[in-house]
Amino acid sequence: MKKSTSTTTDQELSLTQPQEHFETIGIILKTLRVSHGYKQRAVARAIRVTTSAYSHYECSERFPDLTTLIKISNLYQINISYLILVTCIDLARKNDINVNDVFRAYSYNQALPKDDADILIEYNHLSPENKENLHLFLDAALNR
Repeated sequence: MKKSTSTTTDQELSLTQPQEHFETIGIILKTLRVSHGYKQRAVARAIRVTTSAYSHYECSERFPDLTTLIKISNLYQINISYLILVTCIDLARKNDINVNDVFRAYSYNQALPKDDADILIEYNHLSPENKENLHLFLDAALNR
């Protein structure tokens, strides 16, 4: 392997590194697979894609098409809306499209008020434990 002779500074690296950590379709797919105790190969067979293609989905190097999202939804028995929304958000980020435009499109051109959209964006910053705490708080606040 050829050794890199690049002299990139820390400042240059920080400009190119993502500043925020969001859930991506890849993280969600891996979490679902691991939580069900499946190997990548088994999931790939079940949804009829190659193991390599599935691996690219989990690494967020490629995005599953709608047919594949349907198969994933049925495999894990989860609502497809979430998978579609997260995939659209990933695609928006990749193509420098404002995430609020995704929410607007997802809600049939009825844009979320900015405060509501900001809450959804902030929610993506939370750890799984803090998301669970927020759900518990909302349940208590709504007397559920």
